Amino acid sequence: MEQRRPLLTEQAMTGSAGHITSSWRYERLEGAGHWMQLDHPEKVSELLLDFFSTVWEAPLVSR
Repeated sequence: MEQRRPLLTEQAMTGSAGHITSSWRYERLEGAGHWMQLDHPEKVSELLLDFFSTVWEAPLVSR
């Protein structure tokens, strides 16, 4: 089977920080594919809520 080269490398992702002037964070999810929100829905939700809580002044409502 042919090995595919990644189109977006981890180095390219982490290097994006130098081009962003607002809040930004890189997280790596082991075992997640292109649709990481389907592969790891709980972890993606946890990371999003944590990130939003650091950039928004209003508190997030937990359900």
